[in-house]
Amino acid sequence: MDKLTDALADVLKHCLTRKMVFPFIACAASPNGSILAIRYSTGEDGLETELLAQHSERKGFQTPITMVILDQAGEAVRVTIGDKGIRYHCESGGAEIGTNRPGM
Repeated sequence: MDKLTDALADVLKHCLTRKMVFPFIACAASPNGSILAIRYSTGEDGLETELLAQHSERKGFQTPITMVILDQAGEAVRVTIGDKGIRYHCESGGAEIGTNRPGM
């Protein structure tokens, strides 16, 4: 789960650079059925998180993990987290638009 947590932090930073609007809903799913859904919002103490749903198979999250972040304005970011890092997909057709974290 540490790799997923680290990757999620990178993806959230990417969302902020895109000027996405809080609250965010982050959903992550692994091919083996492990899932995680979290709501991120801003509060008096900074970033607040609310766990919406979680299921983890015995072996935990396995790669590739698909993650989607949605914001209040309907914008979305979709990424794949794999052994080679994070791959960002563009909104039209899922083409790769960049990688920012090698060696996951």
